[in-house]
Amino acid sequence: MALAPGTYVTESQTVATAGAPTSIGTWFVVGATDRGPIDRPVEVRSLDTFRAVFGDRVAWSMLYDSVEAFFQLGGARMMVSRVVGPSPTSASKVLNDAGAAPAITVSAANPGAWGAGLSVQVVAGTAGGSYVLVVTQGGVEVERSPDLVDNAAAATWALGSSYIRVAATGANDPAVAAAAALVGGDDAHTGIVTQGYTDALARFTRDLGPGFVSAPGVTTTAIATAVTDHAVQANRAALLDAPDTATVATITGYAASVASVASGWRGMPLAPWTICRGVAAGTTRRIPPSATQAAAAARATESYPWGAPPPAGDRGKLPGFAIMPATRFTDAERGTLNDAGVTVHILQDGAVTVYGDVGAGTGVWRQYHGVAVFMALRARLEHALKAYVFATIDGAGLTQAAAAADLRAICLAAYNAGVLYGATPEQAFTVDASDGVNTPATKAAGDLRASVSVVISPVAERVTMSLSARQAA
Repeated sequence: MALAPGTYVTESQTVATAGAPTSIGTWFVVGATDRGPIDRPVEVRSLDTFRAVFGDRVAWSMLYDSVEAFFQLGGARMMVSRVVGPSPTSASKVLNDAGAAPAITVSAANPGAWGAGLSVQVVAGTAGGSYVLVVTQGGVEVERSPDLVDNAAAATWALGSSYIRVAATGANDPAVAAAAALVGGDDAHTGIVTQGYTDALARFTRDLGPGFVSAPGVTTTAIATAVTDHAVQANRAALLDAPDTATVATITGYAASVASVASGWRGMPLAPWTICRGVAAGTTRRIPPSATQAAAAARATESYPWGAPPPAGDRGKLPGFAIMPATRFTDAERGTLNDAGVTVHILQDGAVTVYGDVGAGTGVWRQYHGVAVFMALRARLEHALKAYVFATIDGAGLTQAAAAADLRAICLAAYNAGVLYGATPEQAFTVDASDGVNTPATKAAGDLRASVSVVISPVAERVTMSLSARQAA
C-alpha cells in the first residue's frame, strides 16, 4: 500500500520485560440530541454551551444528563458529536415572491423536530430592493439578517446562521410577509442504528488529540465495539457503560463480550450507574457511570497528566452532585466484578467513589491506567516525530540520533513521573533509531523509523498488612 507523507505508529500488545495537543483530559462523547450539527464535532466547555448548540434535555437520550454530570463533577472540556437515525430531515418553509411563485426555501440549520419551532419573517430592507430575514423561536426573535440584495446573498448569510439555511428556488426575491412557521423535521432518533454511532465517532479525527471516549447510556455490545474500535484507531481510551442492573452476572457477561473483540483491551466496563440530583428540586436521576468516570479522570489529569496514578480511591471521590451508587454491591460481588474487568463505583466516606482500575484487557492492559499511560505517552511521542517529517535522512545518522534523543527525553519524563517501571531508566524503556531499525532499504524508501518499548508501572490494587500482638515479657 502506498503511504502518504506523515508519521506512522504501530502498536504491540506484547508485555515488555524489564532489562501538540497531548492532554488526555478531554471527554469525547457521542449521542442523540434535540438539535445540533451532524457533520462535525463541537467543543463544549459548559452546560450552557451544550444547550446553545445541541438544545435542551430530551427524554429519549442520556447525553444531556451525562454532560451536566461531567461539568458538575469537575470536568472541563469535551467534544460532542451528534447521533441521528437514517435519513434525518430538517424543517423547512418555501417563501414566495410577489407573484406567488417560489423564491427561497428556508430550512432549519440541522435535522430534528426542533426546527418546527422556528418562524421566518420577510421585511423590507433599508436599501432599495433589499430585504431582511427575521428568525423567531417560540415567538422570540433570535436572529436578524442584514440587508440582503438578492437570494444568493441570503444563502451566503445563512451559512453562518445558528438557526437556518437558505436556498434560492426562484429568480425573484421573496415578498414582504408575516412570520411563517417552518414545518416538518425529524432526526429519526427512534431508528438509530450502530452506523449512526460509527459515523458520529468518525468525526473525532486523530488531530483532535487523545482523551476518553464514550456513548453514554448505550449498553449494547455492538456500540461498545464501535467505541473501542475508534479508541484503537484514534489513540483514545473507551469508557463503557455496563447495563443498569444489580444482577452481577449480566454485568460480567457484558464485560466478557467486550473482552472478546480485538479492540476490547481499550475498553473499561463500568458499574453501577449513579444516582444524582434531579432536574427539579428534591428529585433524582440515574446517570451512566461513563460520565462520572470521565469527570474523575479529567480532574485527575490536572495533577497527573500521564494518566497514573488512576482516578480511584481518594482521587476518585465525586461528592455533591453525585448522591450514591444505584446499586451497592457486596465485597464478594465487587471481587467478582473486578476479576471480570469491571471498574466499580462505591459509596465511601459519604461520597460516590471510583474504587477500581480494571478494564477488559489482559496482561499489561488489565489495570486500566496502563491504557491511559500508553495513550498519553503515544500522543507525546507521535507529536515529537512530526518535527522529523521531511527531515533529511543523512548518511551519518545525525537525524536518527536526534529523533532518538527526543523520544528518549519523553520516556525519561514519564519515568521520572513514576509511570514507567524499572530500577533504572534503561530497565523502564528502550528507544532505538539506529541502523538496525533504519536499514538502507527503509531509508531509500523515505522512511525514518524508531522503536520504543516501555514497561508501565502497576498500581497497588490491594494493600495487605500482617498484624500481630505479643505478650509483654
